[in-house]
Amino acid sequence: MADEEDDDPVVAEVDVYLAQTLANNLFLFQYPVRPATMTYDNVPHIGARIKPEQQKVEVELAINTSGANYYGPRGEQIAHDVDGLSSSSNSEEKNSFFTSDKMDKQVLTSSLATEDANRYAVGVLRQGELHLTPICGALQLRPSFEYLNKGESNVRQNTSVTEEGDSQDEEDEAKPLTVKFARPETDRAKAQRLSSFKYLEKKKAEEPWKKVQFYNPQDHEAASEHKLLFCQSMESYSPEFQVNARDYLKVLTPSTSQEESSEPRLPSNVLSMTQLKTMDLPDQVKALLINAKVISFSQLCRLLSPARTLSQAAKEVVVLKCVQQYAVLVQGCWVVKSELLYPEGSISPNSGIPADILCRGRDYIMWRFNQSRVVVRQDIKTVTKLPSEDIKEMLDQMARMRIAVGWEFVLPHDVEFIQKHPDVYKQQLTLWEAKCQALQKQLNFPKHEKIGDMKRMNSSDPSTSTENKKLSKPSKSKANHIMNNDLTNGGPNPEEHSPMEVDCKEVTSNNVNHAIKKEPMPVANGEHFADALKVLQEFVREKLHRTVLSFAEFKKLLLLRQTASSPGDPLCAGVPDVLLEKAIINAGATEIDLKWPPAALSIDTQSRRFFAFRSIGDSSDQYRAVVLDMFSKSWSLTRKEFSTKVAEQNLPAPSRKDWMIVQQDLLERYGNNHMQWFLRGTSSMLVGT
Repeated sequence: MADEEDDDPVVAEVDVYLAQTLANNLFLFQYPVRPATMTYDNVPHIGARIKPEQQKVEVELAINTSGANYYGPRGEQIAHDVDGLSSSSNSEEKNSFFTSDKMDKQVLTSSLATEDANRYAVGVLRQGELHLTPICGALQLRPSFEYLNKGESNVRQNTSVTEEGDSQDEEDEAKPLTVKFARPETDRAKAQRLSSFKYLEKKKAEEPWKKVQFYNPQDHEAASEHKLLFCQSMESYSPEFQVNARDYLKVLTPSTSQEESSEPRLPSNVLSMTQLKTMDLPDQVKALLINAKVISFSQLCRLLSPARTLSQAAKEVVVLKCVQQYAVLVQGCWVVKSELLYPEGSISPNSGIPADILCRGRDYIMWRFNQSRVVVRQDIKTVTKLPSEDIKEMLDQMARMRIAVGWEFVLPHDVEFIQKHPDVYKQQLTLWEAKCQALQKQLNFPKHEKIGDMKRMNSSDPSTSTENKKLSKPSKSKANHIMNNDLTNGGPNPEEHSPMEVDCKEVTSNNVNHAIKKEPMPVANGEHFADALKVLQEFVREKLHRTVLSFAEFKKLLLLRQTASSPGDPLCAGVPDVLLEKAIINAGATEIDLKWPPAALSIDTQSRRFFAFRSIGDSSDQYRAVVLDMFSKSWSLTRKEFSTKVAEQNLPAPSRKDWMIVQQDLLERYGNNHMQWFLRGTSSMLVGT
């Protein structure tokens, strides 16, 4: 022990003083995007302001507009977009952002580096004395570009005002006003509103800014404030430190509960796997389901961590027992129950609707996904009578939006789980049948809307054609035995499923023709052929008005149109490819002669046939034709190539409005390449090859 003590001698002893003068006003500034060697000390500070309650700071720094690295024309353009004419004249009358006709300043905006700064202090060592001052907060300052948003908003506003001024030749007609009276607010609704995120953010925004003066470290005022970091009452002593060695170590290393309480909060959509492993298995399942909303059983088992002594089979049994408490089966996947997301007594943050109505609407959406891979939001709204914001929030939890198609279930149909656990599958069938009867009474939707149940899901998903073949054959498997019994006891044949249940994402041309060729009504007679062609032409004009579609996409949209049709519709009898192609040509569309790269020729022909209108009746028609013709020479183009082609054809330079119309209707980018434009709908296929 003597040797060890000699190896670690006491070098010095210093007195520690606690300074409290600046404790409530001392902040630590960090600059995470600025190198330590490049400080802002020598940069002129134009102004500064602070919101004390939020601990939010903004600092304005001057920009050297006469430097060699400053591009003057761009700075003038930014100032003009942000301030308009105020930057060059009448700057005192108008609230201009910049002080001159150029971008002459930048703004640093702060964010909290930590929620709890009580453990940090600033220490100053002077003549063997250590003076500590606790800091009030730690802030990270980064450049703010809000002025760019303001500039874009001004440009859009000026453009819309100009267009309205050009098009408005007469006074607007008087329109009746609808007056609505708000219902009296209950105490519960008021409490919910006052604790909502929107209200709290509004209260934060209402806190006024306080202007403060900035001083550089070399200024006399800064030196005076720096002296306040030293203790002013050095003659007073703190109470005797009566703590033994063991308790002192506990103070230095707080317990686990204290550490967890001081950990920074994670975003609402992030689940800490470290914290997850400390929970019991039922709590793990519940936390994962609430966080993921939709999850497959195999993925759930991989994420969970039950007792290590359990085998894989025993682990699945335990997890399966837990998951049924908190989720329901939809297309072979597990979706969290509505009651967990909307507990009793809560209300919607969007519309204030009570939880029981939200649960009813969400259960109806899940039931609809048990009937089809794709649902339409307008159909959901018609039945549930919920606001669009609430419906969209529910659909975002379990589906993905596909343009011109609808909302498609987010995960593929998990046939493997149904085959492996047929007893659970059959139990969920019974649950959904009872749920459907209850929903019919509550939502009062017609009984004929019940177009099927989960018994047909396995045979209706073309994306799992291999699994479907396995299900239709006799097998010793208990799962297959139950599936075949379902089909033979009054259930539909796998080959005669309703088109509503066809997976629109994975459907192929053969599946489409197979799904519609068994309809009883023929298309041989001339009268029906003419009616079908007329309806098809209207269908083409509606879907292809201002966009580009492939022949395969036309067939998918047509399949959705057929499933939503009422009996007797001309399109329900079946539409061969020849008739659909004739309708596209008769509607005025043209096939684009796109030059595909050799590697893309492996893509099926119908997916490589794209159609568009060369004319839509506005000033952009001449440029639409130029763009479509350019794709016969190359599968991509740039704005410069387009401008050169326009000049070669002696056409006037396109206005910004015309270019935006052509760009939005016909073109798309891929990845981070903002120079290259592809024909809409082809970028993923071309870049992927």
